[in-house]
Amino acid sequence: FTNTNLQRLKLKEQDVVLPAAILFTLNSVVLLCWNIIDPLRWERVPMDDMSWNTYGTCRSANKDVGDGFWAAIAMINVGALILSCLQAYKARNHSDEFSEARGIGIAMF
Repeated sequence: FTNTNLQRLKLKEQDVVLPAAILFTLNSVVLLCWNIIDPLRWERVPMDDMSWNTYGTCRSANKDVGDGFWAAIAMINVGALILSCLQAYKARNHSDEFSEARGIGIAMF
């Protein structure tokens, strides 16, 4: 990124669409598996042992399975966020004419 002898590179639509499609597919597969293996169920839960004071929530029947799927979704999306931040950090010294790192960084945070 610091070599000034490099030529300008033009990105095509497929250069952006492919990573987005991969991220979308990974999220969709994990969510589909979660809904097939252990779907969320609506529950009404009393608060502080008072039957008249309740709240509703969606829960997995098996907490360990639900936590595993939450962890998978979090790892996929946090991993993508970290890779995006690293790329923006590497491109931080490019001139503003060729760089959108500042706007991307602001959008991510």
